[in-house]
Order: sequence, then C-alpha cells, then structure tokens
Amino acid sequence: MKKLSPDTKILGTQQSISDFWAWGFSDLLMNSLRGIFSEFLVGSALGVLQTPRIEWDTHDLVYKDKKIEVKSAAYIQSWHAGKYSKINFGIEARKSYNYTTNKYDADAVCHADIYVFCLLKEKDAN
Repeated sequence: MKKLSPDTKILGTQQSISDFWAWGFSDLLMNSLRGIFSEFLVGSALGVLQTPRIEWDTHDLVYKDKKIEVKSAAYIQSWHAGKYSKINFGIEARKSYNYTTNKYDADAVCHADIYVFCLLKEKDAN
C-alpha cells in the first residue's frame, strides 16, 4: 500500500484527498480517530511513519524490531454527556484474527513488546 498525497484529486469531483480528510477526520475527540492520532504522534516521535498504518493489525508500530501498541484515552469525548470518562487502558492477552483462514487464533496472547499510553487530559471540550 502506498501513501496518498494530500493533493491527490478524487476522480469525478473537484475535491482532493485533503478535502476528504478535513471533512471526515477533523474531530480528534472521536474515540476511533483519537486512537489513530495517538498512533501518528508516537510514530512521528519515533520516525516510523514511512508506510501507512494497517487497520486491525496485531500491533500499531514497529521500532527497532519491537512491536508497539499505542493506547489512548480521554476524559471528554465527541458525544460528551456531562460526565468525564473513566480512564483505563486494556492490555490483556487477545486472540488475533487470521485473515488468511478467516478465523480467530486458538490462543490469546499479548502481541506487542511495548505499550504506550496516551491520555488527552483536557476536560474542556472547547
């Protein structure tokens, strides 16, 4: 898989990939996007953003042959309902999905060598 350029035009429209990203992925308080943003920040700090991320991989990044799992949490969410979220980071062993056999592996294991915990500690949604 190759990285897209932000100015790549979307066929049949006047829009670019950058326009799509700005439209669909600007809410960094959204749970799933905040996790990907955390992976990006850690990958940037480690200098390992040469290849695009793989959705649903067993780990998020590789640095010096070490598999890294990035976990994120925040007190506030896009859907903030008046109370702060409880902060926790799950790193328990899990069964991974084998896309070749279309089945979960038999054994649950920890797939990462290193875990990085990212906390958005802001409590003001503005």
